[in-house]
Amino acid sequence: LESRKNNFLLEKDRWLWRWQELERQITQANRQTHEFILTLATDFDHLTSERKILELRQDLAMIGQPDPTIMQEVEATEERYQFMTKQINDLEAAVKDLNNLIRDLDYKIHSQFVGYLNNVNEELGKNFKAMFGEGKAKLVSEDGDEGGIFIEVNLPRKGIKSLEALSGGEKSLVSLAVLFSLIAVTPPPFLVLDEVDAALDEANSRRYAQLVKTFANKTQFFIVTHNRSVMEAADMLYGITMGRDGISKLLSLKLEN
Repeated sequence: LESRKNNFLLEKDRWLWRWQELERQITQANRQTHEFILTLATDFDHLTSERKILELRQDLAMIGQPDPTIMQEVEATEERYQFMTKQINDLEAAVKDLNNLIRDLDYKIHSQFVGYLNNVNEELGKNFKAMFGEGKAKLVSEDGDEGGIFIEVNLPRKGIKSLEALSGGEKSLVSLAVLFSLIAVTPPPFLVLDEVDAALDEANSRRYAQLVKTFANKTQFFIVTHNRSVMEAADMLYGITMGRDGISKLLSLKLEN
């Protein structure tokens, strides 16, 4: 009986040592012990267990030791993946913010454009009548604030409802009415007008000169002209003359208006 007991204890120690060795190899292979737990029958079969242990050892031998270089590459790839994921999330958030900003700007630009166009048309109605003595004109946006702008005119006494039906002088008057309407809404500090009155007769030149005088309190005008009626509306005249000696001279004349 004592001999059987000793054999049992030796067998137990042998199996315990094998179990500890298997646990160590499983840990080195980055595996879990429960993956290799056997479902035991009521009657323990030593031969079957031994055969299973050999199979598990062969599996562990085939797995081998993990390559440290591969593990470093895995960690580096994981870090790169996390970095790129964060960058993508940041970019998606930035795109969303930009789309919201573009939408807000589109709304503000459209609102301001419509408001500005209404203000210009209000002034254009006054200036058009000042130029023609009748009728009306209007700036119309063709395709919202992204398209072109054309001018609608209406001169009832002449039966004209199209810009193309106007003479050259009348088209100049319409252009001047639009110009002074823009100045009325957003007056610039100064404005250069070069021979814009070339197609105007004397009566219309006086109307043009009167508009210049009206807006001169907000904008300084530099006008290039040969029209006497326009010159009369100026505060200061500058001219070039040439004497008999063929030498050009600059003359200036301050007028009292």
